[in-house]
Amino acid sequence: MLGWRLGPGVGLQPMMRRREAAYGFLVGSAVGVGLLSAGWLIEVGTQRDVLRWLPVVYVGLLAVAGAVGASWWAELKEQAMTDPLTGLFNRRYFLSVLDKYIAQVRRSGGRVSLLILDVDNFKRINDRFGHPEGDRVLRQVAGAIVAASRRSDVVARWGGEEFAIILPDTDAHGAQCAARRIARAVEAATGISLSVGWATFPDEEEGALLTRADERMYRHKRDKDSGA
Repeated sequence: MLGWRLGPGVGLQPMMRRREAAYGFLVGSAVGVGLLSAGWLIEVGTQRDVLRWLPVVYVGLLAVAGAVGASWWAELKEQAMTDPLTGLFNRRYFLSVLDKYIAQVRRSGGRVSLLILDVDNFKRINDRFGHPEGDRVLRQVAGAIVAASRRSDVVARWGGEEFAIILPDTDAHGAQCAARRIARAVEAATGISLSVGWATFPDEEEGALLTRADERMYRHKRDKDSGA
């Protein structure tokens, strides 16, 4: 089964969640006690019934807290799914989606393919122009790959100068056609050439998909270097 290994720090996450929940409970309790105390003091000092307005205040506070919490959660979720440099999905999210597509093919039949794309001569770009220029090239290539892909395709940064694409409902022939089309489109848009490898499930075993795509990508690179 395709997947990823979680680092040793992941074991701390439940503890951190419990700690943050405890902080939230204490802050909420303190605010509630403070509002009740303030209302009681105002009522005693002014002889006016202000406690009846506390539910309105609570609803307002809960609405604000809900909006802030939802915005914060959405930002955290996006950060967990995306690569900060290119804005594409990250490797972890890519693998989780690939698992779902493979499971869907197992249930319903069909095909799912993937591509691994590597920027040619990227080390020369970094060595000659520096890492800021290398980062700019990666962002430019990422945008060109997305523009050349279908809306249903899942485009991710695989790592370093490598990208990966899930091609739903695509057989081996379609994957090879997509590889050529995307590589040509990226080179036309950016002047940067790509080496691309492909693999298709269930034509190839699930555990070998990434290996087979990598092998084909490096074979493509060697063929170009040798002029074949």
